[in-house]
Amino acid sequence: MRAISEAIGNSLCHRDFENPKGNEVAIFKDRIEIYNPGLFPKEVNPEDFFTGHEKSILRNSLIAETMYKSKDIERWGSGIKRIHDECVAAGVKVEFKRLKTGFEVVFYRPRWEEGKGLEEGGQKRWPEKVARKSLPGKQSSWI
Repeated sequence: MRAISEAIGNSLCHRDFENPKGNEVAIFKDRIEIYNPGLFPKEVNPEDFFTGHEKSILRNSLIAETMYKSKDIERWGSGIKRIHDECVAAGVKVEFKRLKTGFEVVFYRPRWEEGKGLEEGGQKRWPEKVARKSLPGKQSSWI
């Protein structure tokens, strides 16, 4: 959870606000993707930050400073290292992807990656009976 929180914070700190596309968090059965419409700097690779010796290239210094003062980030340039270290400690595979339209961090959910919880054919089945809830003045809705 700390790595996901860090990735969302980084996504907001480093997004390109001139790009009309927004940040995205997509949750799938097998992974969580956090997309940022800000390109990763060409001069460095995400892996360069694993050692903790690289310096952050701030795109939005006021947002970064506000998040630092509110303790939502610990220090500049340490987010990718913290995400990587948390995932290694928890045994979670994480991938940092440079895209033509931005940057994405993908967390793979170990239980699904190992096949646990999956039925034959890679799909989890719906329960035989699905509960229905009636709302006052409305028809039943599926829950």
